[in-house]
Amino acid sequence: MRIILLTLAAFVFSIPAALAQADLSECSVKINFGSYAMGIDTDGYTAIREIIDNSKEVDTYTDISWGREGERTICVQTYSMQASDALYNDLLRHVPNRSETAWTEIIHEDGRSQKTHWPDNSRTKMPKI
Repeated sequence: MRIILLTLAAFVFSIPAALAQADLSECSVKINFGSYAMGIDTDGYTAIREIIDNSKEVDTYTDISWGREGERTICVQTYSMQASDALYNDLLRHVPNRSETAWTEIIHEDGRSQKTHWPDNSRTKMPKI
């Protein structure tokens, strides 16, 4: 238990200042990419970046790297609430329901969200903290 807490504390305090100083409250759509110590879903990240880069709904975006295994947050500003809805719905298909290696989370400015979950029937179990 002590090792888990020390590992968690080391991770929390290793988040770069760029993420801590970024104002992520202004995101129309926010996409978080995390990992279970095996790197992010690079295929999902590539697909989501392609959608954002080619979307007419996107005004601007910031891509902030904050982890040692590719963990990052993309903060997207859109032109309108309808644009946020369209982008959010388009990105949802790239959020796997379950994964043993990485998680992706998409958060809409109105509070809706979708996140990858750890499989219930996994061969390995997530530690209880």
